[in-house]
Amino acid sequence: KEILAADVFSESPETEPANEKLSGALSIDLDPESGKSFQELKQDAERQIVQQHLEENEWHITNTAKALGIANHSNLIKIMKRLGIKKPKDE
Repeated sequence: KEILAADVFSESPETEPANEKLSGALSIDLDPESGKSFQELKQDAERQIVQQHLEENEWHITNTAKALGIANHSNLIKIMKRLGIKKPKDE
């Protein structure tokens, strides 16, 4: 099963910038057999949303924070640390 991005965000002024840029569907495993808790599923969705926006903004933290409606780029950095998101090394 997949959750569409439209199902994750409700329409409001706070989420409008994120809604405009979020394309495609989130691929979150909702199989009850996975044994994941609600918190783990929520974290998976958050990780995918942040990762997608970082890639769309070429890992520019300030632009990504703005696109996600996060007031301060330092808050995005904290979220990234909590979710274990690191910029891939350029090859």
